[in-house]
Amino acid sequence: MRKPELLAPAGNRAAFEAALAAGADAIYLGAGSFNARRNADNFAIDDLRAACRDAHLRGARVYLTANTLVFPDEMDDALAMVASAAEAGIDAAIVQDVGLMSVLRRELPELELHASTQLNVRGKRGIELATRLGCSRVTLARELSIEQIARLAELGVDLEVFVHGALCICQSGQCLLSSLIGGRSANRGLCAQPCRLPYKLVDEDGKTLAKEGQYLLSPKDLCGIGMVDRLIEAGVASLKIEGRMKSPEYVSTVTATYREAIDRAWKDRASYEVADDAEDVLAEAFNRGFTHGYLAGERGNDMMGYRRPNNRGVAVGRVTGYSAGKVKLAASTDIAVGDLLEFWTSKGRVTYTVEASDTLKGETKYLGVREPVSVGDRVFRVRSAKLAAAAQERTEAGMKIPVSIDVHMKKDEPLEIIVRDEAGHEAKAMGPVIEEARTKAIAREDVIEHVGRLGSTPFTCEDWQVDLDEGVGIGFSTLHKTRSAALAAFEETLLDANGQTAVSAGGVDITRVTDLSDMAPFTTVIRFDDTNIACSLEQFEPGCSIGPRMYATNIEAIRTWAALGASFVWLSPELTLHQMKLLADESPLPLGIIVIGRQELMVSDHCFLMAEGSCDEHCATCARRCGTSRFLEDRKGYRFPVTTDVCGRGHIYNAVPLDVAHAIGDLLRAGVRGFAVDATLMGEGEAEHAHNRVRSGINGTKIKKSADTTTGHLFRPVE
Repeated sequence: MRKPELLAPAGNRAAFEAALAAGADAIYLGAGSFNARRNADNFAIDDLRAACRDAHLRGARVYLTANTLVFPDEMDDALAMVASAAEAGIDAAIVQDVGLMSVLRRELPELELHASTQLNVRGKRGIELATRLGCSRVTLARELSIEQIARLAELGVDLEVFVHGALCICQSGQCLLSSLIGGRSANRGLCAQPCRLPYKLVDEDGKTLAKEGQYLLSPKDLCGIGMVDRLIEAGVASLKIEGRMKSPEYVSTVTATYREAIDRAWKDRASYEVADDAEDVLAEAFNRGFTHGYLAGERGNDMMGYRRPNNRGVAVGRVTGYSAGKVKLAASTDIAVGDLLEFWTSKGRVTYTVEASDTLKGETKYLGVREPVSVGDRVFRVRSAKLAAAAQERTEAGMKIPVSIDVHMKKDEPLEIIVRDEAGHEAKAMGPVIEEARTKAIAREDVIEHVGRLGSTPFTCEDWQVDLDEGVGIGFSTLHKTRSAALAAFEETLLDANGQTAVSAGGVDITRVTDLSDMAPFTTVIRFDDTNIACSLEQFEPGCSIGPRMYATNIEAIRTWAALGASFVWLSPELTLHQMKLLADESPLPLGIIVIGRQELMVSDHCFLMAEGSCDEHCATCARRCGTSRFLEDRKGYRFPVTTDVCGRGHIYNAVPLDVAHAIGDLLRAGVRGFAVDATLMGEGEAEHAHNRVRSGINGTKIKKSADTTTGHLFRPVE
């Protein structure tokens, strides 16, 4: 067992410094377009090079997020991005796309690869396949319990686990909700977070069934601070904090809190308890309410934030009245100038930043709130000025590397400056021979003052040893020059000590793949609740068909699956007709698409029907599951069918059915050979009718597009 790495997020340079100064062992970040947080500031290559150097000086690692799908004609750009980042000094790349994995393994064989959580790995077969693809670490799906994680850790592969931050209600990499209703793909780093919007759970007659609130797809935030000891015991290699879109003070606060917890739990797991103020501090940083979530085996309503989808902050009191034009607040805690408060009124939320003119002494505070609030309104602090100041102070202090400096100035011997740290790293620089002073002799204080001018360096000196003969002299510029040389040598010593280690990983040879693409056009009816199509890494086996949710979106991915033994590829619903043709022109496997049916937008280990009230989780006999049809109704009145399978997993389908049967001729000319009807939500008669339409289209009959249907992304590319 080894001490787990603390992995922190950074969406920009300020957050990077916050994570580093707060004690992160590694930091993950994005550079360029191929990352799952394209709306973060992210890093230019020159900035990334400086960040990697800063991290390596402090013994930390940097991981590049290359965790999106790569479309046809984009692989060269994706490779160039990762290659530039590797040259800049990253320690690993986090990857979702199996085609990109194969290319990186071939072109950058020394670069460490980590399988992204977007691959939805949740079992032994998935881990083994990820390692065969060349990954030395696997970021597990968020839906696993600690007990399941512990069993998987026995395989001996480094496992990375999310321990804090936002939870996706959908299984990672399986969400098409943002893509198909808004054109912004979560698999391309532009999720619009429609899961944080209000919905109603209704029956066929439009009757509202949900009793718990309106944000029916919005989970609380994961908080695993109380389970750090158990995660260490489980053998997790890396504990990951979510938050590349979060502020630097959030990153600093959460990283520092988990740094303290991990260090203490590692020292003595048997007596580990959460620090008294830890959860309060984490809540002040940001929270939608906290849950242990799937780590503790929780999948019900306790993990959901049905009533609020954004930061709740912490309660600080209630409005009790007005006095002299100011709101009276009965406060339950101290409030400071600069705090951002939120008043929960009957007409919505009112925000107010506490001003210096407000009266803050005593339990009753008087605030100059300018918008209407009412007596009894609850008040929450959603940004703490004290927390922000502490984070800023922590970053400023923590970015300095503590060293000790020895200066030897002995007459008739060369000037020597030695720099060392507590870990035993050491470097030195020699100057000219020390001579007797020609005018004024140099004093110990002069040596410390001039050698100690470290302001623009990453170092701070905490201990001085000055061996100085009396009566000797030297020019201050010589001290400055020798100090700079010693520090430069020490930086190189640290970089050498913390440098990258060579990786030994497998890979899949996609340069020699048998061409099996010659196949006559065919049509079939499939039901994804009863099919042998591989829809996850766990289901893959040689000879199988690759499902549309395995996202073969580039020729390298198709070649990878072919090399692993796949026989057929059902293409991603995020591809356009033009992109399909580009793939078919080079594909060694026959390709197919779904042409008619309700597209599944989301699958979740949480059952959406639980919004109707408490549940005994006896899914096989559940009256709700087997009863009348349920729908999620959005603000525009669209109704999305909702089902629950026998394992309790929730499924959401598009409100508007897919129908591209009228384009079968174009698809045939593009090289598509398989045409499927997704009959998961169809009756036998409807499925047979759809199947006959597709069969007619393949035979050359002109087919009309059905009314009130969508063509998905066939003619409309995703962003």
